[in-house]
Amino acid sequence: MIAYFNQYWQTRNDVIANGYYRKIVNIISSNEFVVQNFFVDSNQKQSDPYIITNSFELNQAVVLRSIIGGYLAWYENGQPKFKGFYKQGKKNVSWAEWYENGQLAIRGIYANGVLEGTWIACNSKGEKLSEGSYKANKRIGTWRYYVAGKKWAEGNYTNGLQNGVWAYWKQDGSKDREILYQNGQIINNYGGGAKLLKGQ
Repeated sequence: MIAYFNQYWQTRNDVIANGYYRKIVNIISSNEFVVQNFFVDSNQKQSDPYIITNSFELNQAVVLRSIIGGYLAWYENGQPKFKGFYKQGKKNVSWAEWYENGQLAIRGIYANGVLEGTWIACNSKGEKLSEGSYKANKRIGTWRYYVAGKKWAEGNYTNGLQNGVWAYWKQDGSKDREILYQNGQIINNYGGGAKLLKGQ
C-alpha cells in the first residue's frame, strides 16, 4: 500500500474502516505509475488500474492533475460508479456516471475539463431529468427538463442564459404556461392557458 484514505478521500496515515487504500500495480518509469484503489472493508476494487505521472500525487485523492488515460471507478457492490478518460488531470471525451443501483446518472462529453456537446441526466429510477447541449461549460440551444419521467419544461439557452419562449407542462401533460425570456430575465409570463402571440 502507498496511501490510505477515509470515506471522504482525505489522506490518512493508517487504515480506517469505511475508507480506501491505493496500491502501485506497476512502475512504468521514474515518474509514471500504474495504481489502483480498493475498499478497506471488503478489499474489493474501487477502481480499475490507472496512470499517474507525478510521484507527489501518489498519496493524493481529491485533485490528481497528472492522471492520464481511462478511468473506471466502482461501487462496493460491484456496480460501475463512473467511467471516463483523462488528459493531464482533465476529463476528456465521453464521461458517464451511475447510481449504486446501476441506473445511469449522467452522460456527456468533456473537452479539456470543459462541458461540451449533449448531456443527459437521469434519476435513480432511470427516468430522464434533463437533456441539452453545452459549449464551453455554458448551456446552449434547446433544453428539456422532466419530472417523474414527464416533460416539465422546454426552451432555449444562449450563452448559458434562458432566451425566447419557454413552455412548461403540468403532470397531467397539459400546458401550464409559456414564459418569454431575454438574457435570463423574464419579459412576459403567460399562464392559465394564455399563449404568447407572434412578435411578443
